[in-house]
Amino acid sequence: MPNCDPRRLARFLSEGLDVDEKLDFLYHLDRCPECWKALYNLRRAQHPHYYQKKGHKMALSEKELSKVDKEKKVSEVA
Repeated sequence: MPNCDPRRLARFLSEGLDVDEKLDFLYHLDRCPECWKALYNLRRAQHPHYYQKKGHKMALSEKELSKVDKEKKVSEVA
């Protein structure tokens, strides 16, 4: 796309864009999969701990689930 600018991407990451520039860049990201992917990969490199795969899931029996519910450690969300 003609609006792709790696410097603007770097400024976005370093919080160097003013509000209008940021909005223009976000609008561009919405329409440019190449820039979106570049931003995603850069953020992932900056914060790898947010992108780690989670460990194994623990299965609970119905009995264990009811015990947790009775102890009020789980709340329902509507």
